[in-house]
Amino acid sequence: MRLSVATVLSLVTSSLAVALVPRALTTSLMIPVDEPDGGGKGKGSSGGMSADKDCKSGDGGDGKTEGSLKDCKKFRIKSKGTAAGWVGQLDSGQLRIGLKEVNFSMESGQIMDDKKRGMWWTPPTDTLQCDVNQKPDKGWSAGCDGRLYFQDMSKYYQCEAENKTYNLYKKNGQAGKCGEVRLYMVGCGRGDDDNKGGDGGKGGGGGKGGGGEGGMPSPPSNGSQTPSNGTKPPHMVRFVSKPHRLVL
Repeated sequence: MRLSVATVLSLVTSSLAVALVPRALTTSLMIPVDEPDGGGKGKGSSGGMSADKDCKSGDGGDGKTEGSLKDCKKFRIKSKGTAAGWVGQLDSGQLRIGLKEVNFSMESGQIMDDKKRGMWWTPPTDTLQCDVNQKPDKGWSAGCDGRLYFQDMSKYYQCEAENKTYNLYKKNGQAGKCGEVRLYMVGCGRGDDDNKGGDGGKGGGGGKGGGGEGGMPSPPSNGSQTPSNGTKPPHMVRFVSKPHRLVL
């Protein structure tokens, strides 16, 4: 069979076109997945107070006359207000603000000192004291911030004694120069144990979080699939295109 010149040229051109088309075209595309966030969004909360979110009593104590804690094996007492400091004892057992702190225990709302002397308001002036063989007054409790309540009372009174020490009373105006105070438990997870009396400043705010926007994670240096910073590597997505025959 004889072919014309035009037919031969057409066949040659088609063969060259097919030979020039690559068999497969492979394209790689880097698509980052789970790009790490820079963090740093959180704000620190100020310290100094209990972390308990349900604590509503605060320093004011408005509308609150009883705490949730009535049993504690060992704690100290701190005063805040017009006379601030640890609550200590005379040898007689009388409690005074400004003396070296002592340990107390509370069971079912009754407080005793470390010598097992019962704490009560002694008549007729209602002075706070611990006495031998004395049944302690019942009705003490501590709020979530450590504030001590006695029955329906949340505030007490101090009257100056000597050497910058102060007696504690249930009622105001019992002797000389007096003022209002609040009592706080320090122990059993309540109160702030900074070894100082007084209101003091609130704790400093927590620092802000880490740096800004996170970038692409660095490649691992150990040959593993996980970078050294713990983030996941980006997925490799591969696209493969099928060859197409060119038609002239």
